Amino acid sequence: MREKETVLFRGSEYELPTEKSPSGFGKMLANVNYYWKIQVFHPYFGFIKEGKKKIDGRVPDFSVPMKNYRKMSGYDIIEFQLLEKGEPEIEDHIEAVVKSAKHYDSLDQFFKQVSFKDVMPDAQSISEAKEKYLQFPGYKERIKQNGIYAIQFDVLEPLSDSKTKEADEGSLTLAMTASGVLG
Repeated sequence: MREKETVLFRGSEYELPTEKSPSGFGKMLANVNYYWKIQVFHPYFGFIKEGKKKIDGRVPDFSVPMKNYRKMSGYDIIEFQLLEKGEPEIEDHIEAVVKSAKHYDSLDQFFKQVSFKDVMPDAQSISEAKEKYLQFPGYKERIKQNGIYAIQFDVLEPLSDSKTKEADEGSLTLAMTASGVLG
């Protein structure tokens, strides 16, 4: 029987997506460089939660450490926070693991490689998706200067509370489960 891989994170246990690399979660732990907090507006937060948004497009600001996406790599952890009325809703968040973070010099290059529906599920066309990006203050200039990153991720799905083991607050601990091991 194939073992399920789970992670204990911030006091909750999450089952990892099934299409993880053959080297497994141990490799992931060894390669986590950063824990990113990324704020997301409605409706995109909901699209992430529903599994419709699979890629987040981010324009870097190299003067702000948490927006220096060139440091992001596979196996990093993202906490997506719902941003409402200019303030993040810390209680409403989604944890995800980064699959890849790829840089593109322009929106045209970005959308040649990335499906606009994976980035903006509510857009009806590439040009509508581009327009939405260019509505963000400063994005047009920053994209010209710094490009844009396509951050592909897998959401970490919470397991039921009955399967949750204790974990130190803020720690990332590996837990391998097989039938009945953590039962």
